[in-house]
Amino acid sequence: MGPHRRRLLRRAVRQAKIISFDADGTLVDSRITAVPIHAELASKYGLATPAPYDGCSIPAWLTAQGLTPRARRQYLNECRKMEEERRPRIFPGVNELVRKLKDAGKCVGVMTNRPAEVRGFRMFWNSGLDLNLFDFFATYDPHPRRVMWMKRLWLMRNMPDHHVSAAFPKPDKRAFDPIYPWIAKLGASPGEVIHVGDSIPDIVAARENYFMPIGVLTGAVRHKSIFFEHGAQFVLPCVTDALNDL
Repeated sequence: MGPHRRRLLRRAVRQAKIISFDADGTLVDSRITAVPIHAELASKYGLATPAPYDGCSIPAWLTAQGLTPRARRQYLNECRKMEEERRPRIFPGVNELVRKLKDAGKCVGVMTNRPAEVRGFRMFWNSGLDLNLFDFFATYDPHPRRVMWMKRLWLMRNMPDHHVSAAFPKPDKRAFDPIYPWIAKLGASPGEVIHVGDSIPDIVAARENYFMPIGVLTGAVRHKSIFFEHGAQFVLPCVTDALNDL
């Protein structure tokens, strides 16, 4: 990124009131474990191809492959167990970046297509990500009321503070519905929201909400031209590259 583009990015971040991040491939280096895990599970479950590491919902993809509900639960349980064992880590400087943005007065959150699961949250905690730094932490939950009751019954004790459920996954624009109460609370406009992600669903959903989409090359998409083709305003080598120089 040239000096002029970097100045434009810094200005955009200074003017933003809300900054949200995808989790896998953006804050947590999960690609290094997810790709071989899904290759192993595809062979075990007789799938023609491994689950794609492209930012889409894995449960939805498994449904499209014709797996029964029981097989999907078994697949996901095995996947989460293997993740725990292989322990992906956060990218260097992520927690420091979030603290810096919050010190600058930004509302900072996470928007992930992962569902609310005990093992999923445990993986994030074990990766070194401080989930309680965020003002909101949104997961994709097709049955939000079920998650709400699990919270009330203390069945998810490692759930982060300020957790919310999104009833739709990215790239559906409604995946960002949990951000709108914050937009109203802060008196912000969609143009004052930045979303940073590693996949095309991140960029598409952010663009359709008139947020500023920023791509990072540490996850699903490895070529910046692909991000720009789908509407990204900026593309960074990693999440801490230019944002950390504010």
